[in-house]
Amino acid sequence: MDDRPTYWDMFLPTLLDRLSFHMHKDLDERVKKYGLNSHHVQYLMALSIHDGQTLVGLSKFLDIDNGNTHRVVKLLKENGFVYDDRKDSRSKKYHIFLTERGRQVAEEITEAVSELNRQYFSELTSEELRVVKKVSSTAVGKVLQSDVQQVEDSTPYFVRLGSFSDLQDDQKA
Repeated sequence: MDDRPTYWDMFLPTLLDRLSFHMHKDLDERVKKYGLNSHHVQYLMALSIHDGQTLVGLSKFLDIDNGNTHRVVKLLKENGFVYDDRKDSRSKKYHIFLTERGRQVAEEITEAVSELNRQYFSELTSEELRVVKKVSSTAVGKVLQSDVQQVEDSTPYFVRLGSFSDLQDDQKA
């Protein structure tokens, strides 16, 4: 077998990057009314899945560095989407929770993400969606294999987000 890179090997990262770019762009349009962008959204969605995480726990849950998480949580807090349980302003360890507003926006965002996924993948059959989900989960799991931090119920975040599952369930209905 030839070990030289194939066109597909070189094209796949570009394809995934373009898909991600357009997904973020479309989601940015949906959330700009809240003063958010698609990168902020993942924090609200993560907290809607597993509320009350520490800053470090949230960073690990999303596989994002602590500095970025700190900046985004600060913005979300200033805009009334999240709060924390600090005893005083110098507390180093605290938990982050969605406010009622944050919970409502997270629900709207979850529906928007599901709607966008239905649009993106509307041409696929249920079986093709199962394959996409399986391949995606396997690839992400392989990439993150040494770094994946699991939540308390031991399910990695990328398995719990489930937007492909939602899409598949919608198509069956």
